[in-house]
Amino acid sequence: ATVAGDGSADARVQLLPLHLEEEPRQGCGTEALAAPWLEIENLSIHAPGTPPRLLIRDLSLSVSAGGLLIAGASGVGKTTLLRAVAGLWLGGSGVVRRVLDPRRVLFLPQQPYMQAGSLREELLYPFGPVDVRPGCHDDDGGSGDSSRPGGRDDDLRRALHRVGLEHVLVRAGGDLGARRRWAEELSVGEQQ
Repeated sequence: ATVAGDGSADARVQLLPLHLEEEPRQGCGTEALAAPWLEIENLSIHAPGTPPRLLIRDLSLSVSAGGLLIAGASGVGKTTLLRAVAGLWLGGSGVVRRVLDPRRVLFLPQQPYMQAGSLREELLYPFGPVDVRPGCHDDDGGSGDSSRPGGRDDDLRRALHRVGLEHVLVRAGGDLGARRRWAEELSVGEQQ
C-alpha cells in the first residue's frame, strides 16, 4: 500500500500493507495482480454528531497487491473507514475507487460467521478449495491436495504464521483437517 497524508485525525488508525507473496498460478499472468484493487484520494471521514467528529483526514492510498490491515483502538474509525470503502458511509469527502470482485476482496464483519468444520474449510471460506481468480486453476485441479510441494495446506500454514495465529494450528494438533466448533473455540479477535 502507498499512503499519503497523515491517514487519520490523530494517528489513531493504522493502515498496514499485507504482503501476501502472491504468485501467478499456471496460465495466469501478473497483469491481474498489478491493477489496484483499492485507490483512495484525499478521504476525510466524520462521525455523526454535533459537531461532527473528524475520524480520518486526507487519506490517500493505492493497493495493487496483497491486502490491507486496518488497525487501531475501539472507536477511532476502523469500521467507518470500511463502510466508506464499501460505499455505505457518506459522511465525508474524497474519492474511493475499488474493485469489489468477491474473489479478490472480502469484508469481514466484527462478528464473523464460523461454520462447524475443519480448520482448512474455515480458512478457505467462502471460496472452498478452488483457486479464486478467474481463469486460474491449481495444478491438482482444485482439489486442495496438500501432498504436492507448495500445496494449499502450505499456503494456509504460511497465512496463519503471517497473521500471528500459529497457536490455532498448534491447538488443532497441527492438523488443518481438525473438525471443531471454531466459533466456541476461538476468540472473536482470532475469528476475525
